[in-house]
Amino acid sequence: MRFGAALAVSMMLAVAVGLAAPVRGEDGERWARALAVGEKAYDDGDYKAALDAWLPSAREGVASAQYNVATLYRFGKGVTADAAAAAEWYRRAADQGHKRSQVNMGRMYLDGFGVEGNTAVASQWFRAAAEQDYSIGQYYLGRLYAKGLGVEQDYKTAADLYRDAAEQGLSEAAYDLAVMYRRGEGIERDDKAAAKWYAAAAFAGHAAAQFSLAVTYDEGREINGDPGKAYFWYNVAAQGGNRVAARNRDRLADILTPAQLSTARKLGAAWERRPK
Repeated sequence: MRFGAALAVSMMLAVAVGLAAPVRGEDGERWARALAVGEKAYDDGDYKAALDAWLPSAREGVASAQYNVATLYRFGKGVTADAAAAAEWYRRAADQGHKRSQVNMGRMYLDGFGVEGNTAVASQWFRAAAEQDYSIGQYYLGRLYAKGLGVEQDYKTAADLYRDAAEQGLSEAAYDLAVMYRRGEGIERDDKAAAKWYAAAAFAGHAAAQFSLAVTYDEGREINGDPGKAYFWYNVAAQGGNRVAARNRDRLADILTPAQLSTARKLGAAWERRPK
């Protein structure tokens, strides 16, 4: 069982240097130096040196170091890949409240990777991260409620969790919230709200949201139709490899008015100037 794989991989690859609460005194300074040395080695691609820098601090109970060591074991960087060892180091950090490690523990129990699969335990770890207002924890817990995995299915709770995560800028949550508004699952159907969250996810680079927003403008659903904006979003989706979007873009190309084409070009220029 796997969902949100791209999100999970990007989240798990991140190195959590400096995420632990600061510790004052000589030990704190020593651990900070070790984390910094390991971070530089990691960035330089010297994963064995990164492991050597982080492992002593991890053994002393530094949550950020434990998370980093777990990630190296998870992906076999600087050490032979070992899912069980990764789970053990994530657990040590998660038990200290390290929210990224809590989400990773949830993922591992969800997928049965390094531990025996258990959706109920996965939900507990996601909840621990969500209660720290961590958007990724909120999102994954919302997914479990939407699917009824490890918890009783509850669309309203799922929508609330998606909204909490989406308001922090998580595009996956914004997209799933838009779909719930579009279908009226757990919340009253609201086409304008669906369009709003599709747009939030689309501007954040979510491919499915970009296509859905294009269809919204194309068909005049939820908001007034706008072929120029539809053309623009179909083009963005097509550049991401969506063949249906490419066909729809080409269909609109022959019927755009000069004003609509101007709108599409302005949007395209603004899109190219966006921070990347």
